[in-house]
Amino acid sequence: DQSYYLTMRDGVRLAVSLYFPDGVAPAKPAPVMFAQTRYGRAKGVGPGPGAQRDFWLKAGYVIAVVDTRGSTASFGGRPVDIGPDEVRD
Repeated sequence: DQSYYLTMRDGVRLAVSLYFPDGVAPAKPAPVMFAQTRYGRAKGVGPGPGAQRDFWLKAGYVIAVVDTRGSTASFGGRPVDIGPDEVRD
């Protein structure tokens, strides 16, 4: 997987892990399986490690797992669960 920071409209940076089919970024657009978690993207929440992830990668999907704002490796505050800024993200 490859990790990045994605800057939101208000400047908060969210930690993102991307998993690519065959471990290589596709040369043309590909479908994306997206999961947001406050429990840590490295823990395999959503389409993370294992058979579920492998199924989607073999089907040609890119998997994007994001730590929500204010959790684990992402910046920003987390005053409430699934607040308005998190929804906009």
